[in-house]
Amino acid sequence: MDEDIEHINLIMEYTKASREISPERLLLGSNNVPAKLRARVALQLALQGKFSHKLPSWASLSCYIPSRLALEQCSSEEVANYKKRFINLDDTLADLTGGMGVDFWALESVSEQPSYYVELQPELIQAARYNLSRLSSSPRRFLQANAEKMIPQLIESGVTFFYIDPARREGIDKGKQYHRQYSIEDCKPNVSELLQHLPQDGSIRLLVKLSPMLDLSDTLNKLTFISQLHIVAQKGEVKELLALIEPGVSLPTEEIPIIVSDVSSGLHFTFCLAQEKTSRALIADQPLSYLYLPHSGIMKAGCYRFLCQKYEVYKLHPNSHLYSSEKAVSDFPGKSFRIARIIPYHHKEVKALTQSLPAANLVSRNFPLSPLELRKKLKIREAESPYLVATTLSDGSLVLIEAIG
Repeated sequence: MDEDIEHINLIMEYTKASREISPERLLLGSNNVPAKLRARVALQLALQGKFSHKLPSWASLSCYIPSRLALEQCSSEEVANYKKRFINLDDTLADLTGGMGVDFWALESVSEQPSYYVELQPELIQAARYNLSRLSSSPRRFLQANAEKMIPQLIESGVTFFYIDPARREGIDKGKQYHRQYSIEDCKPNVSELLQHLPQDGSIRLLVKLSPMLDLSDTLNKLTFISQLHIVAQKGEVKELLALIEPGVSLPTEEIPIIVSDVSSGLHFTFCLAQEKTSRALIADQPLSYLYLPHSGIMKAGCYRFLCQKYEVYKLHPNSHLYSSEKAVSDFPGKSFRIARIIPYHHKEVKALTQSLPAANLVSRNFPLSPLELRKKLKIREAESPYLVATTLSDGSLVLIEAIG
């Protein structure tokens, strides 16, 4: 057996024997864990809670965590399993950015053909070897190689389905502006360059995992041959963008299906930019009986006016992505509430509100104050319900809407 695999085996044996010891005590105290293994064992212990939550199947089989960063960057088990829909039984898979191997594991479980795991970092390859052997006995090959250089060889080997998770290049917009939207061109490997190596006869498909921080319109315009774009969320938070690329299939950007899915709630919403472009926003003079907060994935997709057309709901303001209706819309893609009362944002009403509503879940949309600033001013404690939505109406007036889910 490979020496590095033996090394991981030792780490996991000591981890199992040290379950009752805190990571800090293990690092600093007297124990039987060899000094050269302590940092790795402490890492396993420190991350077990997060590991069990994010990858329960992996944690239950005592899989190995190669680094904190690897665990943070990998897909959750639910989101990884979402990708199974893209691959067929007779596909031969090549994951060009293998990483921790979570997405590879999900995809290879569908294919009946041998799969290829490609990765540059040897420590990630060894971790994937160890973990994947515990998870399944599927036939697979591990290749330590550069993704771009491997494509021609992999095509010759019969690969029909490529998967890639390009990373943001180091040095791009570091510091205070790190979290702003950025372009697909800021990532490596360069997906546009990879596409030049793929035949355009429909024989090969490429699934690209993208960060939610990528500019969506920019991505649709700069990546060719996109046949579907999926916005994947978990518990209301957008986790990944997935672009299915089929060289040879050419759709106008405005006609590419955009699918918003939440693996936790079962939300599944499909539209295209052409529908948004041709829809007209309906604006309410005043909030009606029901209030709707669109899912974060819908907001990421830029679907605003089409919601008015599809669900017969009204926006409260052209710049507020809050919607209202007289009749309840049970299948609205987001949170739905019954409006209990509308409070003008005036000193007298605000002062009285503090007494009648001691706790609430505060939301601020198109409003001068953030939820934190508003909570401090209103002296209202945090609570799951009711919701108190601060916003601006179409006539410019500021209001607080008490909403009950």
